[in-house]
Amino acid sequence: MLTDERKVSLGSRFGVAVFALALAAPTAYAAMAFGDGHDMVNHVLTGTASLPFQQRILSYLAVGGVHVLGGGALSLPSAESIFYFFACASLFYLFYFLLRDYFDRVTSLWSVFFMGGTLAMAWIMPPLSFRYPHDATTPIFFIGLTHAIFTRRWRLWYLLLPLAMLNRETVVVLLPCLFVIEWLRGNKKEAWIHAVVSLVVVLGMKAFVVWLFSGAPFIFMLDRNILVLFFGMRGWWPHLGILSVYAGLWLASPWGFSRLPREMKVMFLALALAVVLMFTFANINETRVWCEYGIYVVPAGVLGLGRLRKSLRRFGPSLTGSKDKA
Repeated sequence: MLTDERKVSLGSRFGVAVFALALAAPTAYAAMAFGDGHDMVNHVLTGTASLPFQQRILSYLAVGGVHVLGGGALSLPSAESIFYFFACASLFYLFYFLLRDYFDRVTSLWSVFFMGGTLAMAWIMPPLSFRYPHDATTPIFFIGLTHAIFTRRWRLWYLLLPLAMLNRETVVVLLPCLFVIEWLRGNKKEAWIHAVVSLVVVLGMKAFVVWLFSGAPFIFMLDRNILVLFFGMRGWWPHLGILSVYAGLWLASPWGFSRLPREMKVMFLALALAVVLMFTFANINETRVWCEYGIYVVPAGVLGLGRLRKSLRRFGPSLTGSKDKA
């Protein structure tokens, strides 16, 4: 006979699964209907994509695999849609299992809900929606690698790390987090060993894709991002994109940061490094490039909203001029 706790746990899992499938469906439809990445998928699979997209080949190979398995009846856009459906559904379910070991059930469920808003802004809701296949799998790799760091499962870490590099090179920002967390745990020797070995893996995979797809240029976007952010180039559009990141929940994250577990606090180092890298090499106003860091920002934002809500309730009577009756 199921206990009440077991029933609540199963209910939470079922709710997350339903929510994941409910959001995966419109994501898959948007991918097929709007076709943002169709041309890029075709170019990557034929080896003619612009770099560095050609080097982020893993997810595109997965789309191509779905296309091949479908035979002549399954078009490339349909294969891409199926890929997005399973990637999106898996992302939410894995995110919940990552959080439940560090937060209470309510915080975990609300974090999954707001993560849905994050991805909806980036992948579904116009006019900001835009996505490529590697955008869907990058958060999954971040979840798996974060879990490996937190639980010290190094076989999982070294299995996922080279695959993640074939998906999107931003995974490099997790290496300093690994080093700092192991150092704070008192494992200073292991911190150096895993940091050095991981760096060798990352550089080796990067050298491999550069060799495989030679001629990759470095594209600097620093000057453009300065114009966009500080001088209003292209009007209100870039600022709307930045404000909508994490469904705006990043605004409340400072109030929840102190309540995060130590390991989760360290993971914000990845976000800080990402800001520098994105500001230099990417379009900072594209919501899709920030999605993977939502697994750290969103829980902090949920905890921050909880603190703000309690503060408002505490000061509510004084603000309205009412007094509690004796």
